[in-house]
Formats: sequence, C-alpha cells, structure tokens
Amino acid sequence: MPSQQTIPAHPVAAHTARESFTSSIGVLAATLGSAVGLGNIWKFPSLTGTSGGAAFLVAYLISTLLVGLPVMIAEIAIGRAARANAVSALQALAPRRQPWWLVGAAGIISAFLILAFYTEVAAWVFAYIVRAASGSLRSTDPAVMTGAFQGLLSDPV
Repeated sequence: MPSQQTIPAHPVAAHTARESFTSSIGVLAATLGSAVGLGNIWKFPSLTGTSGGAAFLVAYLISTLLVGLPVMIAEIAIGRAARANAVSALQALAPRRQPWWLVGAAGIISAFLILAFYTEVAAWVFAYIVRAASGSLRSTDPAVMTGAFQGLLSDPV
C-alpha cells in the first residue's frame, strides 16, 4: 500500500501542530487588546478633553476605521495564509528577494520595546499592591497621594 503524503498548500504551512484560537471572539479580543493598549486607554480622556471633545472623537473614530481596520485585516490575512511568525510569513508571501521580512522584524522589535515599557508599569502595580496592603495609601488627600507617587519614582525599591 503506497504511503500518503500531504503536500502543504504553502511552503510555510508545513509545520507541526500549533495552538490556535478556538473562537472568533478570542481572535477579536487579542487583536483589540494589542491594538488599543494601555497607553491609548490612559491618555484618551485627556486627549479628548484637550483636543476638541466630540469633534476629536469623530475624527479619531474615522481615522481608526480608515487606517487601523485595513491594517488589522491585512495582518490577520497574512497570519492565516502563512501560519508562521511575522518574519517567516512575510518572507514566504513576498516576491523573490524582496526584503519584506524586515517589516516583520520591525514588528517584533517594536513589540519587545513596548514590553519593556510595560515592565515598569507592572512594577508600579506591584509596589502599589504592597503599599495598599500595608495601609500606607489610606489617605484620599491628593497631596498625600502625589507625595506617595513622587516617593515611588524617587526610590522605586
């Protein structure tokens, strides 16, 4: 009996079993979480207040739909087609000898740099958890809370 061989549809598709999302909601949540990020959530209220309120909000939403949505759809399509990391996917899908893999490498490097920022934020969270558990943050006076934050910045240990 001849052995059956599976020929992958794409060179990158020849891979071992990998974990994948089990629902579309999981893909949507992961995509939105990485696209929005904490920085956007933190600064959005102040940006809206200082940049024109509702007019800013309308311009922001239109820009997000016209720029962000097509980029997100392209990333999902490339990821599904290649079933590989960003560098390998762009190498496999690009025409011969085109340096599109650099776009994938830039994405990986920027994700690493963003992660470096979030380590500091995580350290602040842990420091505040310890201080809240010890009772040193019981004051509601803004001056006391500002002093606590300044103290954390000047002596993070």
